[in-house]
Formats: sequence, structure tokens, C-alpha cells
Amino acid sequence: MFGIGFSEIIVILVILLIFVKPEDLPKLIRKAGKMYGKAKKLYNELMQVKDKLLQEIDEVASLEEKSEDNKNNTAANTETSTTSQTTTTPNPAPPQEPADSETETKNS
Repeated sequence: MFGIGFSEIIVILVILLIFVKPEDLPKLIRKAGKMYGKAKKLYNELMQVKDKLLQEIDEVASLEEKSEDNKNNTAANTETSTTSQTTTTPNPAPPQEPADSETETKNS
């Protein structure tokens, strides 16, 4: 239980018999049992809420991971398509002007 052995329980019961009237002892034990039941019920409810919150946190974390993965994949695809477009599109050569000697011969 709480690290309480059989001998400690006997001592507690003897002390209860000394300080509590024997007529009131059943009422006290009933109250203690009800309090224990309420405490156990409250503990179980808290554990259920904790488990539910942890499950929701895990779901949100997995959704965030998926969202980040999608963003990374989209960015990688965009980067890949941009680099593929630049490598496949040839740069046009600038127009060449005729040399000066050629223009002189045509003018003469």
C-alpha cells in the first residue's frame, strides 16, 4: 500500500479504538472507505485525462511533422524544377557585329 505493514495497521487501529468511541468506529470506517473510493475515482479520471492529452499531443506533433515534410518536399521540388529549367534552357548567343575590315571593303 503506502509502505505500511501489517503491524503498523494494527497500531493505527488500536489508537483509533483509544480515541474514537466504539459506536462511532463503523461510521468512521465507512467515511474512510467512501473517501478512498472518491480518491481512487478521481485518480482514475485524472489518468484518463492525462492519457487523452498525451494522445492529442502526439497527434498534433505527427501532423506538424507531416506538414513540415510536405513543405520541405514542395521546396525541394520547386528548387529541382528551377535548376532543371535553367540547365535545359540554353542562353542565346549575343548577335555578332561584323568586323571593321568587312564594313570598309563593302563601302569602297
